[in-house]
Amino acid sequence: MRTQQQSSSGLVRWAANSPDAALVTALASGTMAGATAYFARRRMKDSEFIRDIPLVSLSEVPAIVAANPDESVLVKVKGEVRASQPLVAPLSGTQCVVVRTMKVRHYEEQRKTIVKGKKTSKKEGASSEVTNEKNSWKTGEEQYGVEELDTDFCIVDTSGGAARVSKDLLKDWIGARYFDLIKAKDEYQPVSNSSEQRSTKRTIGYSLKEYVLPLGVEIVVLAEAAIDPSAEGGIILRRPSKKNMFDRAR
Repeated sequence: MRTQQQSSSGLVRWAANSPDAALVTALASGTMAGATAYFARRRMKDSEFIRDIPLVSLSEVPAIVAANPDESVLVKVKGEVRASQPLVAPLSGTQCVVVRTMKVRHYEEQRKTIVKGKKTSKKEGASSEVTNEKNSWKTGEEQYGVEELDTDFCIVDTSGGAARVSKDLLKDWIGARYFDLIKAKDEYQPVSNSSEQRSTKRTIGYSLKEYVLPLGVEIVVLAEAAIDPSAEGGIILRRPSKKNMFDRAR
């Protein structure tokens, strides 16, 4: 969004200096607005489509896959996270299957505001325009590093069924929406850096934020179901093998 705003303001300045560019500016602005509206509608359709897919039990999935040997099978299932070799999150000590650590820098930045006013001369009675600068500090934060670890895991449900979850599903543009990581730790360390005291942007602290997908939590998985080659009679939930699978299913 920031990129669109910067591009728009640049076009406006260009149009102001070149009257013939006004039409181009209007067309470009309309194109960007149309693109934004398109992607907003697409996300809404995706959300509605995903929500309308019925949940099936894990014990039903093998029969569904067997009945469609030549087709990609899209399923939506819910189950509890299990792992034979879980990870231990380094900051919180939580047993989990995914741990993401974000490194964040906290800063404060000086902002200058131009304040215009009028000043009246006592002797002459005339007023003149006066411009003053007002300085203020605004705090913010920026991410400067991410570390992520994951391990093999599966889900089980009350029907007695189970399925292995493929790691590549964690990066899927649709499936990954359901893997809501839980914040397990947020450590903040303030700093006092004398070398930045006169700077207009200075560091005031650092923090480590840890997010995990813990054992025992119940998650929804939207994925392609297939026979698991590493387990006899087992099922694997993986990233869809066809990019347009969701469109075709819709």
